[in-house]
Formats: sequence, C-alpha cells, structure tokens
Amino acid sequence: MIPAFEPPQAGPRRCDLVRDVSTTKGVATWRVPGFFEQGRAPLDLCLGVLGSGNSSLLWDELREKRKLVHAIDAHVMGIRDVGLAWLSWIGDAGTDAAAVERAYFEVIDGLLQKGVSQTQLDKVRRQSVVSMVNGLKSIHAAVARYGYAACVGHDISWPRRGVEELAKVTPEELTKSARQWLKPETVTQATMRGQKVAEVVLARRPTLASETFELITLANGVRVLLQPDKAIPKAGFGVFVAAGTAYEEASKRGTTGLLSTLLTRDTAKRTKEEVASQVDAMGATFADYGSQITCGVWGEALSSDFAKIAELVTDGVLCPKLLPETFETERSAAIAACREAEDDIVEKARLRLLQQFFGDHPLGVDASGTPETLAAITTTDLASLHQQLVVAGNLVVGISGSYDRQMALDFVETRFGHLPKVGFDTKGLPTHAPRKAQSERHEAVGEQAVVCVAYPHCGFGPDLVTSANIAEELLSGMASGLFHRVREEKGLAYFVGATRVETVDQGMFYLYAGTTAEAAQEVLQEMESELVRLRKGQFKPEEIEDAKRRLRVSRRQGRQSAGARMQGAMVRELVGLGANFDAEWDRRMAATDGRSVQSFAQRYLDPQLAQTLVVLPKKV
Repeated sequence: MIPAFEPPQAGPRRCDLVRDVSTTKGVATWRVPGFFEQGRAPLDLCLGVLGSGNSSLLWDELREKRKLVHAIDAHVMGIRDVGLAWLSWIGDAGTDAAAVERAYFEVIDGLLQKGVSQTQLDKVRRQSVVSMVNGLKSIHAAVARYGYAACVGHDISWPRRGVEELAKVTPEELTKSARQWLKPETVTQATMRGQKVAEVVLARRPTLASETFELITLANGVRVLLQPDKAIPKAGFGVFVAAGTAYEEASKRGTTGLLSTLLTRDTAKRTKEEVASQVDAMGATFADYGSQITCGVWGEALSSDFAKIAELVTDGVLCPKLLPETFETERSAAIAACREAEDDIVEKARLRLLQQFFGDHPLGVDASGTPETLAAITTTDLASLHQQLVVAGNLVVGISGSYDRQMALDFVETRFGHLPKVGFDTKGLPTHAPRKAQSERHEAVGEQAVVCVAYPHCGFGPDLVTSANIAEELLSGMASGLFHRVREEKGLAYFVGATRVETVDQGMFYLYAGTTAEAAQEVLQEMESELVRLRKGQFKPEEIEDAKRRLRVSRRQGRQSAGARMQGAMVRELVGLGANFDAEWDRRMAATDGRSVQSFAQRYLDPQLAQTLVVLPKKV
C-alpha cells in the first residue's frame, strides 16, 4: 500500500544530469510547510532575503562579488499541505558546480547564524506587497489570482489575509523558521551540464571521505587525528582520554562517567547556562562520552561554527569548573538513573547478568556505577582523576568533516601545544577467567520474564571480531532464524536477540529474550538449538553473505556523520589499535566466511561456559 504521506527525508539527496546543453544549471530544494501551515509566511520572506532581487544575499555574494554565476534566485512554492523551498542558479558551461554549492551554503549558514535584520525584513516585506499589488493591475492577472485563491485557498480573500499576516512577522520568526527547515541534511541538490564539460568537472569532483585518519603528534605528545570530508558543511571536534574502570576505585565505580558529564557543564570561561545557550544558538551537538575504557567531550556543528564548537570542547576538557552545586545535581541524576534501571525487569536482568558472568572482575559493574558507589564519590575524587588523566601523553584530539585545515591546526597548537610534556602509563583491565556453566533464577517486579545466556567474547581488537559480528547478526533481528522460530512461528517471546559487552581484548557475548514464566525454559532450549547449529557450521545458502551485507549497510549508516567516525578513531587510538583500525574492517569482513564463524562459535560460545539467567516476574 502506498502511504498517504511522504516519510521525512533521512539525509541529503542529489542528482547530476548530463545533457546536450551549453550552460550549467543547478537547484537546491528543501521540503517546507504548505501555504496554510504555521511558519510558512516567515519562511517565504526569509527565502526573499536570500534570493529575491539584485540586492539579495545570494545575488550579491555569488554573482557580484565571486562572479560564480550569471543568475541566482530563491523562493518558496507549494500547495495547501506541502511546500518547496527552491534555490536555482545558472552559469557558464565551465562553471564549477561544487564551488557554487559551497558558496551558497556559506551564505545560508551565515544567515542562520547571524539572523535576519529588521532592515532585511522590511525590504522583502515591501517587495511581497508590491508584487501582490502588481498582480492585480490587469483584469487577466486579477482573475488568475482570485481563481488561484479560490482553488488552492478555498477563499478569494486569502491573499488579503496573507498580507495581514506578513505585517505581523518579526525578524526572529524568519530566523527561527529558516533554522528549522533549511538544514543541510534535508537538502536535495541537482545539476545539469553539457557532455564535454561534465567529463572535466566530474573528474575533479571531490571523492567520498577517506576511511583513514591522518595522525599528527605535537612536540609534547598530544595526538591529533584529521579526516577531511567536504560532502556537507559540518565538522566534528573531540578530545578523548584513556579512562574508565581501570582508573577508578572499586568502591567509587562511575567516577569516569560522572567526570565526563561535568566536563560539559561549567568551565573557567562560561557557566553551564552560557554553554547550553551557545550550543543551542549554533544548533550544534555537544556531548560527553564515557565508557569502561575512555572518556571525553565531542561536538559537531556547521563548518562556519568550527571555531566555536572546538572552543567549547577544549574548555570543557582542559579547564572545567567542578562546582559543588552542579556536582550534587549531576550525581543525584546519575543515582536516580541507576535506581530507575533497577526498577525495569529487562535492565535489572542485564545488570544481574554482568555480576553473574564477571563476578568480582571490574566489568561486573556497569560503567555508570551503582547508587552506592556513586554516593561515595566527591568533587575531590573528580578533580584528582581529571589531574591524573588530562595530560599531554593521554590526550587525543579528533577533527573530522568540512573544516579549514590550517585554521584547525593553528587552533590545536594554540590550545594544546603549550601543555607540559607529561607521559602517561596506560592501565589495562585484568583478564577475566570464565566460570564453569551455571544457572541462576531471580525475581523482579515486572509483567514478563527475561532469559539470558552469556558466553566469553574476544573483544573488539582481534580480527576474529568480524566473526563475532556475523554470529550476533545471525542471532538478532527479524532476519534471524532464532527470531523467526521463537517469535513468529511459536510465539514464545516478545523480543529476542544477541549483543555484546566488550573492551579491546575481552567481553561477554549474550543472548536475551523477553517471554513468559511458562515459556522461559522452552526459549532457552531454542537458543541452545540455534547455537548448536552455529557450532556445527550448518548455515543456509547465502546466510553468511546476507548477514555480511546487512552489517556493511548498518556500518555505513552508523559512520555517515563526522562525529561518529571521529569518536571511533579516537577510541581505537587510545586503546592501542591505531586510529585507522576500522579502515581495515571491510578487508577483515571480506575474509570472514562460514568456517570463521563456526570457529568463533566453537571457541567462545562453549556450552561448558554458559551462564544462564532467568528473571521471573515477582508474584504480588
């Protein structure tokens, strides 16, 4: 069945045509509200500021100053329920379309950041009124306008009410509307050029972002990772350090996570309110990162805001202000989150499985800690950990996306090059010794039962991890045999799948399902039957290749943003695998076959090491 509406656009789209023409043309479009939806009038005027008339921003910058195009225009069209923001340009046969696209995105970014001025609003509002009056000068134009109003607006007085609405619009409304709809991730672009020119232009067109990062080490030991990607005007900046469980006291587990949260709050230069305000003004992403092995801060913003987001991230890591009141607020929130997790039977099962599988090993407690360990942490603990971790030898700076290379390197040298040259001794976690198979049963408040079976895991460092990827895929999702048999055929479970807890060289691979108390044992039997099949290598034709294909698609989707690629590279660099470890993923995946998956299942998914957990709903 065809849906009654078009789904939201998930990413930028483009189309490049080659025809027998002697000019180069291009368009950029965004889906926007229809004529009768709220926010349409401000958007109409904002497009006028950008591209209506010979004094508009796009005309002045791209035609008059940069001499890139002969003509450029921007306006909004549409019907009652849906509209289209339309930017079009035309240039010579040899016009560099990529340069034009970069230029108009710069103009749009500038307007989104600075906002629309009252003078600009007054000009385009007058243009709109004059245009409407001109449309009534002749009887033919008047009939056409009234007919359009009656057909589309169902009211011949609709244009007059539109003028009244324009009179009430403010510059702030124009800016807000543009920021909501003119996003680089929802643009659709198209170009059309001649055959001969296309061969030259396409040859010099930038390629897709390289998988690899360039590694530069400053004189004091700070490592800098660079990966340019000009696809869209966004850039990511992050600073990570080796951290986590190995650097925490057992009685104060969760210190790393709490510290990473505080790094995004108050700094020596800004209050947490000022930080939040600046992030919102940029429309940027600004977040902490904390795990069992690393922590840090990262951000992603429009390329025009690279300096601002880099400044916020750097200040958070190098000069945080650990204020007592902010600390109490965030610690209380972390404790509340832990208690909320314990009230959920699925999450309670996961936490209990960690304890059962790892025992007294540091990985036996979640990275976020427990209410008891969090309550024991003080601001002095955070300050001490920060002083220990944030040294030149433990800092990795990541930069990815569309940015000015020299400006980025100058910034890094200015802010990080002055740090004292201090080395850092990386700590590792002790190797976990798997226990012999055992089973536990517990009760918890809830409406369903949860069953889990856990096994040892190789970690994400060895080449064998691609076999673990495929094994997990074969046991997860609607395409898996386990899902089809347990949920679709027998109706035994509400959900079923597999996942991993992992560090660089060890972890836990486990299957899970939400079921009923009566069906719990049968679900466990079905899980074991599927694992037996993997251990015997009894794969269906194309089953391994289909799983690999799904993994490739999922990986590419997860690495589309500059921030995601940058974070992965920084973590790999900090744990000793090298920033470009993931660049070899496709090679390792291509070399992984059914025998490799079978070998992983036989070695790690060993029934003699299975830790089985059943959590049943508590009887009231």
